[in-house]
Amino acid sequence: MTLEAHVETLAKLFRRLREANFTVRPVKCVLGSSTIDFLGHRLGQGTISLQDENVEKVRNAPMPKTKKEVRAFLGLVGYYKEFVPNFAAISAPRSDLVRKGQPNTVNWADSQEKAYNSLKFALASKPVLQLPDINKMFILRTDAYGRGLGAALMQESDGMLFPVAYAIVVVIVVVVVVVVVVVVVVVVVVVVVVVAVVVVVVVVVAVVVVVLVVVVVVVVGVVVIHGSCTFPSREAAANFAKFPDL
Repeated sequence: MTLEAHVETLAKLFRRLREANFTVRPVKCVLGSSTIDFLGHRLGQGTISLQDENVEKVRNAPMPKTKKEVRAFLGLVGYYKEFVPNFAAISAPRSDLVRKGQPNTVNWADSQEKAYNSLKFALASKPVLQLPDINKMFILRTDAYGRGLGAALMQESDGMLFPVAYAIVVVIVVVVVVVVVVVVVVVVVVVVVVVAVVVVVVVVVAVVVVVLVVVVVVVVGVVVIHGSCTFPSREAAANFAKFPDL
């Protein structure tokens, strides 16, 4: 952005602030600068990088000796994980140090110390990401390896590809998700089968009850009809026999 365009943008901003009755504190404003520090990041000229003081914190961080110190370091470097390719895979050995059941005083294995040094080196080298431009085409590069799946979102600038962000999915996480999905599907199938069985049983019981009711009604009807019929007694039959002409 040119200085003239910057001044024009500021004029629009101040006009809208005035229309909305908003005020700003001059001490918190940065005008006419090509870079600005914001939330631990340095923004400027289409790029985003780490703030210098946080780079120094990472570079000068001592080797953690307790689980609390490990968590603090992981929190610091994790804030900038989008700057580190394969961050989750690199930091996985160090995450094992803070698992439940591990001693409070950490004992570093070779793989965990290597992960620590790799993270420090990756961030201390001041990595730079390209700010995304929605008017340009995005390119997604993917990779797969033993412990996970990696991806880099990139855009072209001046004939070269620059990273916009990195992503990493550890295979263990994928496996856990798949297992959870399978368990949910199995539970749903079991519930459906149980409901179907219950419905069938209810239908069978209902049919049996209806049949029994019909049988009872028929039997009662026969009994009632039989009871309402009168048959001549022996004496009446003998009297009729005396009058054959009748």
